[in-house]
Amino acid sequence: MALGAWKKTWETAKDEFKDLTGTKKPDVAKLGGLIKKHKTGIMDALKTADSDYAAYTAAITAFGSRKLPEAKVTDALNKFGRSVKDATKQIETYKSALTAEIGKLKDSEEKNLRYRGLKAMAKQLDAIVSELELAQTEKFGAFRLEQKKAEREANNQPAMTPSEMVAVSTDPMLKKSALAGVAKGKAFIAKCKALVQKSPDDLADALKYYNANIQKVARDCTQPLSNTVKRLGKTLPPNVRSAETDLVARNGGSYKLASNTQAREYLAELKLLSGHFKVIDSWANAEL
Repeated sequence: MALGAWKKTWETAKDEFKDLTGTKKPDVAKLGGLIKKHKTGIMDALKTADSDYAAYTAAITAFGSRKLPEAKVTDALNKFGRSVKDATKQIETYKSALTAEIGKLKDSEEKNLRYRGLKAMAKQLDAIVSELELAQTEKFGAFRLEQKKAEREANNQPAMTPSEMVAVSTDPMLKKSALAGVAKGKAFIAKCKALVQKSPDDLADALKYYNANIQKVARDCTQPLSNTVKRLGKTLPPNVRSAETDLVARNGGSYKLASNTQAREYLAELKLLSGHFKVIDSWANAEL
């Protein structure tokens, strides 16, 4: 998932759900009428967020080149903030519908594949929200950096050092970056479980998906931890350090699950990763 490509991410999640389960995603109108029939509002909201994110990014760049007044960048910031708020609201509303159906299907053995598909979709929506929040923090930091640079220039002060620039632009986003990495990790696990549910005796698709994505998932979870240690002088507690070490091992180019991996082994690997994500999530919320 890339910042500023949230509409595409949601489109992909919907297509994957249909391919996985052979069914359509839930119609909220039939699950309580929370949103107008056949429309979740998520697609339009994420399209707007994509556009406003791009506009905000361009405005910061123009401001940094002294080609745009600060007030215009503030307008772009506020507009993006509103689009994030709207997208988050639409997602939360739709997720209440997903949660309702997930609850109904949990103990229905014949519908377990749809249950897993819905869980994967819900986790993907969580990851989108986390990335929206990260993007807000990231771009605010970038804007703040350009403001500081302009202040130094206007007052004939020395240019900011690399460390000073990172302190303004990067340090504030460490927590959001860690939580976004965890959210994407949880979405990854949910999709893997759904693929095993679909074909427990032939894991070709599940293994292909795992092996194609595990390195990025591991990197997204561990990079914020490394940055936190370097930038904030934090010492990782033993359980977090252990989770980081294990995930870093999966970030190597040669790390793959073997083609003869059995479902029991595959699910054990997912359980291990889930524990790592839980540890990192708890630590980031408490310490950052």
